[in-house]
Amino acid sequence: MIDSVLRNWQTNNNINRYLVDQITPEGSGLAAVDRGRTVEQILLHMADVRRKWLAPIAPELLKTSAPTNATNAMEKIQVELQTTAAAIEAFIKKLGNSEAKVPGFKADLSAFVCYLMTHDAHHRGQVVLTLRLGGQRLDSKAAYGLWDWAGRSVAKIQRA
Repeated sequence: MIDSVLRNWQTNNNINRYLVDQITPEGSGLAAVDRGRTVEQILLHMADVRRKWLAPIAPELLKTSAPTNATNAMEKIQVELQTTAAAIEAFIKKLGNSEAKVPGFKADLSAFVCYLMTHDAHHRGQVVLTLRLGGQRLDSKAAYGLWDWAGRSVAKIQRA
């Protein structure tokens, strides 16, 4: 079961990375409403929530983001999402049992990972809507690609 939890977390991360790859520099600065979060801020929030969960329960897994040669916001976001996804992956491996208790969370590891993936999916939806409202609508292939769980799975990518 832990392997399934891990694979699904990795697939969720692949979907996040795929979305970020679709966003233009202009799109990263869009907000759905006045004083609302920009696309960039929404994506950074996703990484920040992961950090906030891990900081009190597994601080050793949180490495400050390595200096990057990223030249734009989307590259920086990719680094943040990948860094925090790797930390969550290490946490999953550290606990090693999908039914293990997660300190500070009311349910087990499997539910915790589902919570994080649901949080990510919610914000992916916000990003897509914000882009659409700002005239930066994803093309059909990209929009449907966000739902291609099997196509973005780690197992399939490793076979390719």
